[in-house]
Amino acid sequence: MRALTVLAVALVLSALSVDAKRPKWHELDGYSFEQYRADFKKPYSPSDLGYETRKAHFEANLKHIKALNADATRTWRAGVNMFTDMSVAEFAKYNRYRREGSDKFYAMASKVHGAPAAGDVPLPQTVDWRTATSPRVLTAVKHQGACGSCWAHSAAENMESQYALLTGMLPVLSVGQINSCTPESYNCAGCDGGLSVGAWAYLANTSVQRADILKSVTENWAYPIPVKDWFFDDQPAGYTTSACVDTSQNWQTPATSWFAELTAVGVKGYGVVNSNNATGGPAAMKALRDVGPQHIAIAAGNWQWYESGVFQNTPTNGQDAEWNVDHAVQLVGYGYDKELDQNYWIVRNSWSTLWGEDGFIRLWRAKEGQPEPCSPLKYGPVCGTSGILSDIAYPIVYEATPTMFG
Repeated sequence: MRALTVLAVALVLSALSVDAKRPKWHELDGYSFEQYRADFKKPYSPSDLGYETRKAHFEANLKHIKALNADATRTWRAGVNMFTDMSVAEFAKYNRYRREGSDKFYAMASKVHGAPAAGDVPLPQTVDWRTATSPRVLTAVKHQGACGSCWAHSAAENMESQYALLTGMLPVLSVGQINSCTPESYNCAGCDGGLSVGAWAYLANTSVQRADILKSVTENWAYPIPVKDWFFDDQPAGYTTSACVDTSQNWQTPATSWFAELTAVGVKGYGVVNSNNATGGPAAMKALRDVGPQHIAIAAGNWQWYESGVFQNTPTNGQDAEWNVDHAVQLVGYGYDKELDQNYWIVRNSWSTLWGEDGFIRLWRAKEGQPEPCSPLKYGPVCGTSGILSDIAYPIVYEATPTMFG
């Protein structure tokens, strides 16, 4: 049964990330809804009840995409992706980062990082953890499906990266375990959204009695995301995220004595970066150089359209979409685009490699002496393109013993 479940998930992910294809932004003239359905392997047919609604969304969104690309002043291009047949309201369900109440968790941080001090080693022009090989610190881009688990993805991805930097080994950790087992008292509610530092705070809280709950995070294959959770928004009304279970019992037999060889990653605290201001860019850059990839929370309302280039805030994007922080991702570097004469941040998303630049997005970054954009006060405020500088953090990890997880 377990093998069939894992296979089902693997086949779904494979169809989305390998077989599917998409036209580029300059190949959309004459592009039809039927071509889109075939390219993205959409399961509905003309006889289905929602077919005409999907078609209407696609046609309206395609028109909007072409209008965005007609603006020669933009430093990025819009394109079709798995979201092009969705309304803006549907797309928003993918973004369920819970920023409300996060202040108390950020105040509990073990370390606080600031901007470079006078006399520090100058920051390099480029940091890109995608290219690191000794050790590798980034696992493959994942897909959160129709589950608002971005927070769990970011929590797991940053634990993976910090564990790789600590040990030289890069495990693929269980997003499903974090998603199901972090309690709502830590501002986490599975597919209904959560807070990445809330998950780390829970893992680091040694006062919690953990007879049958989350102690450390195991490998993904040992605790895969339940299929129903991956299709969370397609479930009947009232469906909740799958309950936390102790799957270690599946492996604690003489025939599976190799269970002790599973990677288990614990958290003993977390650090935060003091960067949420108009001059906060260097603090984030220094953290990337000195500590590694970082958890960030961003406003993803306009990311539905992104295909390539350096995404930037513009007055026509809409304030809610630009500044309402609602999505958790991983900051993996920064650089400079010579053709555009523009600095950028490099961000890893959890919407598969069919979105953006093979699953990544580049965000506008201020040049030296130039202020970062900051939101109107009603949004926090938050600073940086898409609010990128507002909630930067990383876990402090250790090698745990895989005796109990679930």
